[in-house]
Amino acid sequence: MSGISENYERKCRIMGFPIQERRRLEGILLDSFEGWYLRHSLKKLYQIKDVFAALYDDTPVGVAMLEELSEELSYLFYIAVAKDFRRKGVASQLLEYCISYSVSKNKKELYAATERDNEPSIALFEKHGFSRISFSEFINRYGFARAIEMYAKMVVVPGEILLVRKL
Repeated sequence: MSGISENYERKCRIMGFPIQERRRLEGILLDSFEGWYLRHSLKKLYQIKDVFAALYDDTPVGVAMLEELSEELSYLFYIAVAKDFRRKGVASQLLEYCISYSVSKNKKELYAATERDNEPSIALFEKHGFSRISFSEFINRYGFARAIEMYAKMVVVPGEILLVRKL
């Protein structure tokens, strides 16, 4: 696959991925995560309704998992890209697709979390209009009980930062 990615010049096709075909996406997650994140991403791959894949010549090279938190909010659980296709715009394509998809579903905000020291991920989100939001700002925005409920759904863990983009 490295020969293909060296000549990568065009955009991937992004599409919703049906649950019965999601096994084809597992290798991307195995390439991208380890430990708890790997176990959690593999579990979520089969639990989340909206899973999108970036396809290059019908080969999955990226995956994004988007979940509805409420009528007005979505949460992006994971974006992962196969090693040979990183730094080629695939993650940006997936993120742009998730933003457009959320807008089409009349969402008002899209949330994501990333490890506080994952600078490439933070840069990706900030490049696409996301900004950091503290837990106290999140509580002020939604009230304590609702914020705790949504935080639990998002599974934001210690060492991560929460990001938000208004839509």
